[in-house]
Amino acid sequence: MPRKLSLKAYADNSITTAAIANDAVTAAKIPTGAVVADIADASITSAKLASGAAVANIGAGTIATSHIADDAVTTAKIGAAAVTGTEIHTAAVTAAHLPAGYGTDLIGVIISYPKDTLPTGFLACDGSAVSRSTYSGLFAVVGTTYGTGDGSSTFNVPDLRATFLRGAGDQTYSSKAYSGGTAGTKKIQALQNHQSRQRTTWHTHYGWDDQYSGFFNPHPNWSGSGRGVQLGSSNDMIGAWGDSSTNRTYARYNNSDTANDETRPFGMAVKFCIKY
Repeated sequence: MPRKLSLKAYADNSITTAAIANDAVTAAKIPTGAVVADIADASITSAKLASGAAVANIGAGTIATSHIADDAVTTAKIGAAAVTGTEIHTAAVTAAHLPAGYGTDLIGVIISYPKDTLPTGFLACDGSAVSRSTYSGLFAVVGTTYGTGDGSSTFNVPDLRATFLRGAGDQTYSSKAYSGGTAGTKKIQALQNHQSRQRTTWHTHYGWDDQYSGFFNPHPNWSGSGRGVQLGSSNDMIGAWGDSSTNRTYARYNNSDTANDETRPFGMAVKFCIKY
């Protein structure tokens, strides 16, 4: 005869985990949302989840930082370009997080800037004394090359106001060598040496003033020395002169817009700045 099955009602919590065979409870047997309140915190481990089983069932923002163990998220778990600037907290990335030398290899570089204001990370090349501790990176590069400051807590930056930059070292392109000096040295303005020569044959100079006329009349801006003879007086003087030297003193005449106190090429002013 067929056997009869009897159903027995079970009280809550009367069926223990040990009484349930492995894989006996499938997802189809569990209603949506039926067990959420009955799962203790941290009771479901990674080993209990099938690959990809929980992705669609995790609500946005339900996994907080406190639920993620330290070092649990490895580089392999982060998708390409998943972390953007908006995910990085302000000032979270410090020099300690950057490769050695990153961002410091340009310290001491001098740039020209087209405004009187300074770009971020630069000091004006105006000879100022600045803090050795605040600008320790720059001090490590230039030291006291441009001035010792107060001798203990400050140092001087280069003073490049109204100054042209020139390459250090010797120039041997032409037959004559020209020296730009060593880095950090200055040279005052200069005009290259030259000679002006004039050759003339024997000739006669005429001169006159309000009282006299004739040969070799005196002029207050001329002076001469040598051997010669002068005959006559007043308007009847006759002179023969040779082996003489004559000096003339010239003054500068500002006869054009280009006359000035220095020799310079055409140029435009910029702000020289140094990276710190």
